[in-house]
Amino acid sequence: MRRKRVISRKVIVVDDEKMIAEAIGKVLTRAGHKVSIFSHSVEALAELQKTDFEVAIFDLLMSDVSGEDLLDWVRANKPATKVLIMTAYGDTKLRQGLLNKGAIDVLAKPFEDIFAFASLVEGL
Repeated sequence: MRRKRVISRKVIVVDDEKMIAEAIGKVLTRAGHKVSIFSHSVEALAELQKTDFEVAIFDLLMSDVSGEDLLDWVRANKPATKVLIMTAYGDTKLRQGLLNKGAIDVLAKPFEDIFAFASLVEGL
């Protein structure tokens, strides 16, 4: 039986809930992706400024720089990076606004299946 070849992507995961960022990072690493994990959005922004990522996964609400602010920065400075936003506060208007700003998708927390992140990233 032939094993499916995984397209490895360079991914940044930013969530001020460190356990969530680490869990997503672990799933993506096991799937063959190169992952950088941050629980402080200011540090993540510094990394975004010096490194090109194919995919960025941001929590929406963080204490220093919000996921929406990171989305805006990425769209203006690294437009090839695909951005996914995670939030526990997802109403339709908020979701549509983030999609209009350039997010590829808005994912609702808590996650039904954290392992789905691997398939989602591979599909981008």
